[in-house]
Amino acid sequence: MDTSHGHDPHAHGPVNHETTDIHLDGVAKITIGFAIFMALVVAAMYAVFHLFADAEAVATRPAARSAPNAMEEGYRMPAGPKLLTNEPMNLQQFRADQATRLHGYGWVDRAANVVHLPIERAIALTVERGLPAAPVVEAPADPATDPAATPEADAAAVPQNQNP
Repeated sequence: MDTSHGHDPHAHGPVNHETTDIHLDGVAKITIGFAIFMALVVAAMYAVFHLFADAEAVATRPAARSAPNAMEEGYRMPAGPKLLTNEPMNLQQFRADQATRLHGYGWVDRAANVVHLPIERAIALTVERGLPAAPVVEAPADPATDPAATPEADAAAVPQNQNP
């Protein structure tokens, strides 16, 4: 069986590929263009990085402490919500503050001489002194047993120069 397929391997000379498939000069140009493009992108990123680093250095100088968005200690805080960055520690601190207030003495309003007591002492004083009594409210009069509670008595109680 013949496997030559009609091609003569030496017909085209020293070239070992078909010249109609791909042009290597176009691939080379695209590769070189891509390499130049990547070099420009890296150079631009490097320049922007240094631009931002210089801006940060200017913002952290002592002369810039009055900057409106500086977050360091002693600087003016920006407007807006105060975000929690360590919630477990914040919760622990809140609970410790509440426990200190619940189990200790302190001033609520010093000018009005109002203090807060430990909860155990407040309960003992409430048991000892008792709760204040509710004010007594008189029941409305029953017209059947009280002659002063009749509609005629009510009309007589209204002065004549006023409308009932």
